[in-house]
Amino acid sequence: QPAAGAEGMSAEFVFGKFMRLLRKGSRNGVLFTMCADLEAAFEGAKLVLYTENQIVYSLLGRADHAKTMEELFSQLGITDFEVRLKEERPKQEGLSVESELKRDFKDYPIEIK
Repeated sequence: QPAAGAEGMSAEFVFGKFMRLLRKGSRNGVLFTMCADLEAAFEGAKLVLYTENQIVYSLLGRADHAKTMEELFSQLGITDFEVRLKEERPKQEGLSVESELKRDFKDYPIEIK
């Protein structure tokens, strides 16, 4: 579910609009470059941006970068966003290790011994 201001827009579309605003307005080439490879998804009303790079994750958490991102996302109606490492995934309560492995690697036969 997208946020109220972004209703009807996919996460990719919102992120594309963000990148355009970033390129045109902020004049921060470092931030633009770091954001270029992020993947976006809505988690409820929160926009979650994923990166596989620990350094990018750390740098995007800096106060100056977070403030710029917050200002640009607010122009698009997004008031709640978060940057996460791609391997981080919220744990689902009640799932066993076996069921998580089978869910995550459903194309491979898994036998727990």
